[in-house]
Amino acid sequence: MNDVFYEDKPLIPAGPKRGRGQRYFAWMAEGDPKNAGKIFREEGQSDTYSLISLAPKLTSSRPTLADIRANHGMVLDEAESRRFRSFVTIFCKDKLLPYFKSNRDPMLRLAAQVSSGRYSAFGEFLAWYYNQIVNNTVDEIVEAKRMQSPAEMFAYAVRSAQ
Repeated sequence: MNDVFYEDKPLIPAGPKRGRGQRYFAWMAEGDPKNAGKIFREEGQSDTYSLISLAPKLTSSRPTLADIRANHGMVLDEAESRRFRSFVTIFCKDKLLPYFKSNRDPMLRLAAQVSSGRYSAFGEFLAWYYNQIVNNTVDEIVEAKRMQSPAEMFAYAVRSAQ
């Protein structure tokens, strides 16, 4: 969803520079950790794969592509990863982005109430707000017993777009 926000531009511009030429919002890295949610996500690269780890508590040792394959983890190769990325992009653009765009004015008013002297940019507010929506939605789905949160680290690999 963040990629869709960045591509669309009216709601969230690319994040501020954070060293090593990277641009991102620090809303997941700074502040109170409880605001990041109960499940943490970490992403790394290995060869031409993105390795994604999800866990209630991340460990210092990241799983490798070989570890994921050895443990019969989900590894999405060329065709599967393209379908996965296409589904995510279409779902975000067609279903989620219209909601945020149609509620832009109420969110701007809410952001103005939170902002003290324009200390935080609207983009940072929306990134935080989106994160809260995701966390609350996951909590409701788990509470309804439609999904179970991972008790330990779960990792998967997706072939990077080339």
